[in-house]
Amino acid sequence: MNTIYHPIKIAAQRTGLSPHVIRIWERRYEAIKPQRTASKRRLYGETDIDRLILLRRATETGHAIGQIAHLEDETLHQLIDAECDNDAPATSPATRLETRAHLCIDRCLTAIRNLDANAFEDELRRTALLYPHQQLITEIIGPLMQRVGQLWHEGNLCIASEHLATAVIRSFVDGIRSALRVADDAPLLLVATPRGQMHELGALFAATMATTEGWRAVYLGRNIAAADIAATALLKEAKAVVLSIAYPSTDGCLESELKQLHESINQNAILIVGGTAAAQHCDLLGEIDAIYLEDLPQLRPALSALKLCAA
Repeated sequence: MNTIYHPIKIAAQRTGLSPHVIRIWERRYEAIKPQRTASKRRLYGETDIDRLILLRRATETGHAIGQIAHLEDETLHQLIDAECDNDAPATSPATRLETRAHLCIDRCLTAIRNLDANAFEDELRRTALLYPHQQLITEIIGPLMQRVGQLWHEGNLCIASEHLATAVIRSFVDGIRSALRVADDAPLLLVATPRGQMHELGALFAATMATTEGWRAVYLGRNIAAADIAATALLKEAKAVVLSIAYPSTDGCLESELKQLHESINQNAILIVGGTAAAQHCDLLGEIDAIYLEDLPQLRPALSALKLCAA
């Protein structure tokens, strides 16, 4: 796989360090050794950027750059992990958890870039031991896949890596959902992506979140027509239907599908809509009395409120 190199401006944006600090860490401490163009301009690869992020996080925990600049990456990981587990009052639990999450995501990204599915799965399994299922999805897996999508759109991640990440996450999250047990008389909820929406990870995340909240979540799949969703909702006596919309729609098809679904299930089930592209349909969602979710964590309180209303 060809290595992609970035100018110092991009390296600064990606690492959260100023160009001045990056140059100082290179010249004074030899923390990294960037490539150079014929005109001597610095170029930074993904391994350089990952190392700079590690060094920044280590310095944020109180370590002087002069003391850690020559440490191996794995040693830096261990150093930061140790600080995350340190209960010193100067480091709040929230800060330690945030740092731990960033490190987990960074390690996952390294495995994804290396097309190492086994290492990626191992990292996910280790991380799953540290977080409840809901937190794992909202604070690790969700942000990770957003980062993967961003890197791919920027041209900083090959399509093979993006496909590997999606396949592993789909299998991993579905495994979590399948292993969860809920009561046979728990309220039933359907999850799908509407017609024309092919990206299903958001829907899978929602189905798993609903299961952790004690709902019988049935995932119908992606690109499902409103008529089929409505028929299933009526047949199964679903209390709610959750739709994930990941791609903008300009042809009017999606709005037509949402209206049709609302008319079909209006008196029987609540419609809940979220996803990265759902915001562009806020006005319509208000007209059809659908619950709009700005982000995935909002699903929990929405489902809790529905349970209370049904009780």
